[in-house]
Amino acid sequence: MSHDGLSLNSPSPLSAHPHLPQFAGTFSTEEANRALAADDFGHCLHRLPLAVLSPSSPEDIVRVVQFARQNGLKIAPRGQGHSTHGQVQVNTGIVVDLASLNAISAIHEDRVEVEAGALWSTLLQATLAQGLTPPVLTDYLNLSIGGVLSVGGIGGTSYRYGAVVDNVLELQVVTGAGILERCTLTHQTELFENVLAGLGQCGIIVKATLRLIPAKTHVRVFHLFYPHLAVLLHYASFYIFWI
Repeated sequence: MSHDGLSLNSPSPLSAHPHLPQFAGTFSTEEANRALAADDFGHCLHRLPLAVLSPSSPEDIVRVVQFARQNGLKIAPRGQGHSTHGQVQVNTGIVVDLASLNAISAIHEDRVEVEAGALWSTLLQATLAQGLTPPVLTDYLNLSIGGVLSVGGIGGTSYRYGAVVDNVLELQVVTGAGILERCTLTHQTELFENVLAGLGQCGIIVKATLRLIPAKTHVRVFHLFYPHLAVLLHYASFYIFWI
């Protein structure tokens, strides 16, 4: 496997950096961890970072962003690495692996507080136990909360409830200045709107408060078969209007 920038066998210059902050989580410059962070679901691009941070708290992310700013390094947040063209990679920078921030903090009757690295499948299991569900879910549930919120997210109920990001009530975000901010639709509105579906370019989501609705106890599934595409498109427009 080839990588842009440093070769995999090159030692990371951050391994002995004199001003590297102390992290409660794991800051790794090991070859194996860097190689894993230099790949994604698409396997098209391979950008080798200098280090990978697995934070134990948002404060770790604040420290690493401030360190990167002071030293002219790029940062890339990573959820499950399910992107296809290197979006979660960074050449000679630092990858923040958010999988270690995966706690579900609290479930209320109309909302849930969850860290960005938690999987939607884990969240759904927890909410269904209380008869609740997020209004919109993607077809593939083994994605991270933060990753989906960074791209938008659509599902089978989007025709009624919008995208996944339309059902976010509050975010905790580490900005590019290395500041942990709370934002909602009415507080820090610009940050809130830019981070949602912002592809990780406007801040790192560390925690989200998502809307919940009562979960249905029964569903009905229809399998519709069409002889060719023209018939499918004709009836698809009718079904969308009818719904």
